[in-house]
Amino acid sequence: MHSPTPRLAVDAIGGALVCACLAVGAWFAFGPPRQAAATLRANRDEVLRLDDEVSQMRSALLAAQAQLQATRDRVQSLGALPRQMQLEQDLNTIAELARANNLSLSDVAPVATTDYPGIRETRYTIRGTGRFADWMAFLQAFEASPFWADITNLDMGAPHSSRAAAGAVPETTLTVSFYAATEPAGPAAEESTEK
Repeated sequence: MHSPTPRLAVDAIGGALVCACLAVGAWFAFGPPRQAAATLRANRDEVLRLDDEVSQMRSALLAAQAQLQATRDRVQSLGALPRQMQLEQDLNTIAELARANNLSLSDVAPVATTDYPGIRETRYTIRGTGRFADWMAFLQAFEASPFWADITNLDMGAPHSSRAAAGAVPETTLTVSFYAATEPAGPAAEESTEK
């Protein structure tokens, strides 16, 4: 006859194994693995969103690089700053533009020359009279001209009281800056003079 104790021990061990299997199943079904799966899904969605943002940023970067290259090409097509100013020629061009736009210039006078690193600026004051519409046409023609000059100040005054009749025109004063390239100052220029 067999002793009942081993059979009870086997039943107890079997019951314990069944309970352990149920506990492990419940742990996998409702415990940390389920939370890990939810976290994994959220992380995957975040990665997809970030990947989309990176793709958009890459497209924006490519567009900005294309725009930068187009700007560089445009600057290159405008040409380099001249080494010498053609003041007489440029002032004659301005006078021709004024005449072509029915303006009367009364005074052209140098103001100052200023040197900046690599650039020399020479300013002239130009005074004249004309109608507002004629000045606007002159400014458009000036802007389209190929010389290296800018209008850095424009002062359009009221007509003189002695000419305050119906057809009086205001006197306008322009400050025009002309530019030319200069040799860069500093170590590079010193090295080139030593050689």
